[in-house]
Amino acid sequence: MMKNKLFYLPVLAIFAFLMVACSSEKKNDTELREDDNGISVNVNEDGEKANININEDGINIDIENEDGTVKIKADNLQDALKQLNDGKDVIVIDHRDLKELFPKSIGSFDLVSSESQKTGFGDIKTSVANAEYEDGNSTLELTIVDSGGFGLAINALAGWTNIEMDKETSTGYERTTTIDGYKGFESYDTASEDGSIAVIIKDRVLYSAEITNGSERQLKRGHKAVDIDDIEKMIKRTEK
Repeated sequence: MMKNKLFYLPVLAIFAFLMVACSSEKKNDTELREDDNGISVNVNEDGEKANININEDGINIDIENEDGTVKIKADNLQDALKQLNDGKDVIVIDHRDLKELFPKSIGSFDLVSSESQKTGFGDIKTSVANAEYEDGNSTLELTIVDSGGFGLAINALAGWTNIEMDKETSTGYERTTTIDGYKGFESYDTASEDGSIAVIIKDRVLYSAEITNGSERQLKRGHKAVDIDDIEKMIKRTEK
């Protein structure tokens, strides 16, 4: 199977396709058709082509890039996801387990609220967990999103995944980086005392920390409060 195959799958779900098309930094040419024969989507992006056809007989996907061609025929979306995910079932981490990763306190910040949920569109599921901490008028928020095999949902949430950035101003910075071997993004502004750190783990989990009215040191400590190794272990348990 070729790399980046999951990039094309979200066009199977129209809402996700529109979200990605609006957020992508890449140049793409997309054609969507619907007639008596079903729904057909053609994507031509930076030399990579994909044709996806959905009808009463199932789903057909043809992907072509510099590595070659992949053809997939599936009876349903779940089977297509599995084939695009190198034969592994696409199962998201239980949202309750994600919520358990949040500590009760982080330095001087105390946990004031946390929540988690699983949402889905057909066979595409997403687990989300969120925690909010406070220290006086400073707020720290941690968020974990698992898209399972639906990797482009993460790309839609994190517009920096397909770009390189290194920007500095008189009061702060924005830059893509590497965090524990994974693509990440970090920003901080000393004037507003706001910032964020985010990382994408195994091309499926987005883990982020955001601080308001806090220091850069507090932001970095907050992001380290959840061990990326623990997220990796949870991902491994979902793969079959």
